[in-house]
Amino acid sequence: MITDSILSVILRFLVYVFFILGITQLLFIDTAVSYNPDDVQEATLTEWLQLTFLAIILFFFYRAGKASRGKKPMTTLLMGVTLGVMIREVDWFFDTYISEGVWQVLTAGVVLIFTFMAIRERELLLNGIREFINHPSFGIVLCGFLTTFVFAPVLGNLNFWRTVMDGYLRSIAEGAEEGVELLGYSFILIGAFEFFLKVKYSRYKITSYNMK
Repeated sequence: MITDSILSVILRFLVYVFFILGITQLLFIDTAVSYNPDDVQEATLTEWLQLTFLAIILFFFYRAGKASRGKKPMTTLLMGVTLGVMIREVDWFFDTYISEGVWQVLTAGVVLIFTFMAIRERELLLNGIREFINHPSFGIVLCGFLTTFVFAPVLGNLNFWRTVMDGYLRSIAEGAEEGVELLGYSFILIGAFEFFLKVKYSRYKITSYNMK
């Protein structure tokens, strides 16, 4: 398969290296421009990059579902989760301009709707999940999930920064947490892309349904 060739793997590895290096440079720019110690803004370059990455992740899952009928229920579920995370990332917008806490209702509603759409074809969903788990892209996505939703909140804990710094600045904790979140989303983006390539160029078929 074209995606498994040594040359293809090396080229993608180099692209990912420069991709991550580019993100670190953007973080330096964002920190210098956006983070004021007295007024940490929500709508920073890092925040917009996170939303952009999530939109691209959503696109890759959508295209993977279009490329393989047998995997559509599973990608529908992943799209619902991704949309829920996107709403969570702009919670400040809903709290400020609509109503405080409304983003939680929207997130729950979106995830429930997409979950219902996915479980209508339960057997295809389970087969798709099994195949996804057995593909290396699952490990990359899982790593990104743990980085964003487990490690980043702990790193952004204010008590941690008060302990390790003599002159505590809230903006440093905010910047560190947002930067690590962006790294996690980068991993998920890479995993979603790898999964899309596998689905797009794979020739195997789902055993029970013989659908492609």
